[in-house]
Amino acid sequence: MNTYSKSYTKKTKLWLEEVLIISLIVLIALHFILGPYFSSFSEFIEGLKNINNNAGYKVIFKARLLRILACILVGSALSVAGLLLQVMLNNSLAAPGTVGINSGAGLSVVIVSLFASISGIGLTISTFIGAFLTAMLIYLIARVTGASRNKLILAGIAISRLFSAAIDAICYFFPSVLTNKLSFQLGSFTRISMSSLIFSGMLIILGLIGALIISKYLSILSLGDDVAISLGLDVKLTRFLLLLIVAVLSAGAVSIAGLLSFLGLIVPHIIRKLIGVENQRRLVILTILFGSSLTLLCDLLSKTIFMPFELPVGIIMSLIGIPFFIFLLFSKGGTSRVVKDRKPEVQSIE
Repeated sequence: MNTYSKSYTKKTKLWLEEVLIISLIVLIALHFILGPYFSSFSEFIEGLKNINNNAGYKVIFKARLLRILACILVGSALSVAGLLLQVMLNNSLAAPGTVGINSGAGLSVVIVSLFASISGIGLTISTFIGAFLTAMLIYLIARVTGASRNKLILAGIAISRLFSAAIDAICYFFPSVLTNKLSFQLGSFTRISMSSLIFSGMLIILGLIGALIISKYLSILSLGDDVAISLGLDVKLTRFLLLLIVAVLSAGAVSIAGLLSFLGLIVPHIIRKLIGVENQRRLVILTILFGSSLTLLCDLLSKTIFMPFELPVGIIMSLIGIPFFIFLLFSKGGTSRVVKDRKPEVQSIE
């Protein structure tokens, strides 16, 4: 790469970061202004003037502020979880939704709800248990069967559908187990409580910090197990820590917004295409920014397109994600490795 190309790449990275930050600020502002109750800037200003009014306080600070924070946390969590999975499995189709981790977290919630009413901390803990056990199941399938990375993605999709069918079966026989089954399965930000957001948010922030810390090892891991071991990396421990972080991030996201799909698939792939894979820490940061912005945009569309009625945000994400998934599936190299500049290989995850 010549000096001009290096300079151009650096400017592109800086330009992208600035655009994402500005986009995030603009979307946050639009989220405050647009929506039911008041839907224009003048009405929003009027609501601020009457902030002591109970209704105005609830709309601005309890409804919209909590919803904005939830979108940022969930978008960051699922996007970074997808990035870690894609690097760990070296496959651009990997994401919490496609390998079954989200569905595992959801099934755990439904099973626990059969025996007790859960919310807040209990909800987050149950989602973490489900997400972690599913992640470990995928890990064990890889080790025991020696499945290739592509076969592991197919196994994950099968596990996801199996868990989704189990959720449907439980809800069919016990309709009261989920009071908002549709919102939970499609994903929604309409019922955010302060208590659940605080605990789940803390879990997500810890996961994001862990992702930033471990990001320096992602480049080494993406070179393949043999090369990573020769460079002194403990591959098994690194992969276990990655699975733990993915489980933490997925659990926090599912406990807040339900079973959102495709976010973890789309965001890392686009960011990686734009800036490459040289600086993994910058990749994580930009993934957080873009994931937050895209989630805010989808949620903004979900609550304004048919206002005063709202669509579950998962529908908007699916409308974006399904065509993108098909594009990845059928494009040249769509199911291949995240890092393509080395000798092709089919190896097991150990």
